[in-house]
Amino acid sequence: MIHSKRRWFVASTVVSCAASSMLLIAQDFVTFKDRPSGDLFVASRAAVARGEGSIKNLRSLVFKGHARTAQEDGSQAESAVVIKVLLPDAYLRTDTFPDRVMTTGFNGNRLLTAIEEGGRSSAPPAPMTEPLLKSERARFTRLLLGTSTALSPVLRLIGRSAPGLGEMHRPDQGAPVDPTFDSANEARLIELSGPDGFYTRFVVDAAKLPARLEYRAAKDEIWTTTFSDRRAVGGLLMPYRIVTTGRGSVREDLRFDEILVNPELAKGDFGK
Repeated sequence: MIHSKRRWFVASTVVSCAASSMLLIAQDFVTFKDRPSGDLFVASRAAVARGEGSIKNLRSLVFKGHARTAQEDGSQAESAVVIKVLLPDAYLRTDTFPDRVMTTGFNGNRLLTAIEEGGRSSAPPAPMTEPLLKSERARFTRLLLGTSTALSPVLRLIGRSAPGLGEMHRPDQGAPVDPTFDSANEARLIELSGPDGFYTRFVVDAAKLPARLEYRAAKDEIWTTTFSDRRAVGGLLMPYRIVTTGRGSVREDLRFDEILVNPELAKGDFGK
């Protein structure tokens, strides 16, 4: 049994530019500092929407499926998963395990993370509320980016053409690495950064669909989340499998049985 702050830490696992020479391209809640990165994001959004332009009409999402999640002792835990999203700022994930129910997420500025076990419910200790809220906002943003290229004012991002894949460095280090191109010699990578240290590399496949996100997790570990098995749902190509790897192994394998686009959701669906 994991206790106190460590238990909750494990459980939870637009900027302006004054220089006139810098090109700024706004796209919802991200500002691109160069045209190639903005064009690539627009192309990826069109690919997800199959050219229908329906991303801007996205209001809500529901994902239903199952997850296998790595535990600290090396074992795997299986859970039934329901994820609800109500734009712009409500997110709730419920994992139902054989012996407990874990909810993570937020509604505006209110953290929704809790564990129900043995008929009792517990919430994180007060000092953990703000760090967990920041962590959940980052996870929410990555989920939106990787599944549907959607964005939220929860984190307003800066996008730029990335130097490419390789050893990941912090955005301010600017270490040179080999660029990533597709067969037509077009870049397939965008660096995205935001408040509270948010940073991820957004990588698309040859069809411009979001393929994976690379980001720094706890203890500066580099984790990768891949999005695959896309199917047409509500005018969008949504991924039915999301796999996150880190520490040299799969940390979570999430497979959906059902995805709903723009279902009826209200703020009341995101309560304690």
